[in-house]
Amino acid sequence: EITKGVLAVTNQFEEFSNVTDETMLNLSDRIIGVAKNLSVDFNDAVGGSLEGVKILGSVAEEMGMSFDATLANVSGVAEMTGQSFSEVSNGLKTIMSRTMRVGDATGEEMLKAEEALDSIGVAIRDKATGNMREFDDIIKDLAGRWDNLTEAERNYIGDAMGGARQLNYVLALMKLHTEDVGNGMTRYQEIMASATNSSGEALNAQLNFANSIEGRLNSLSTTANKFWNNLISSSAVKGAIGGLTSLIG
Repeated sequence: EITKGVLAVTNQFEEFSNVTDETMLNLSDRIIGVAKNLSVDFNDAVGGSLEGVKILGSVAEEMGMSFDATLANVSGVAEMTGQSFSEVSNGLKTIMSRTMRVGDATGEEMLKAEEALDSIGVAIRDKATGNMREFDDIIKDLAGRWDNLTEAERNYIGDAMGGARQLNYVLALMKLHTEDVGNGMTRYQEIMASATNSSGEALNAQLNFANSIEGRLNSLSTTANKFWNNLISSSAVKGAIGGLTSLIG
């Protein structure tokens, strides 16, 4: 199941232009590594994060965001808000569209976001080239100023970036990137670390399942089916069935 989900998101990111078995395993490791470190049901986190990245992936890629960063932002905001991963991803897509002048956002919405960020010294364009900066860099700059903003200023920035409907997602996103959760790390950095240090997670998950009651029952069922199939196909049973058939006939 996870393999199908992973395959569906690989074409969203340029970094996976050449998909190999190793790539698939590595991505599965990262998704499972993040999911097991969220305060969300593990199965919901795996399926939800895959669906979320699939929704947001193409827009995130266009804005220079990596797979890991997309996974961390979607997962972190979903954990903080308690909303579904798909709802969070659609919310983040709106925020990115309004901030970065792409997608379905109107010109007025985009201008409002740019003006609001510019008012606190956060540029969405590179001064030298005039090109749009990467969304990650904009969020980092905003995070560096966030603690010095008043609540009114935060709400103004949040409304400009996401509109009234996505305000809570903007606030959650900034909390994800600014609040120290221990060891001098933000929750975003923690989640990124769980993706980076996830080698072997997919194999461990498979082994844990195999050793679980459900896994053993599945194995028992397979063994039993094989036993009966072999028994029915054996010459002795075929002979007995043939004999009964001749007696009945």
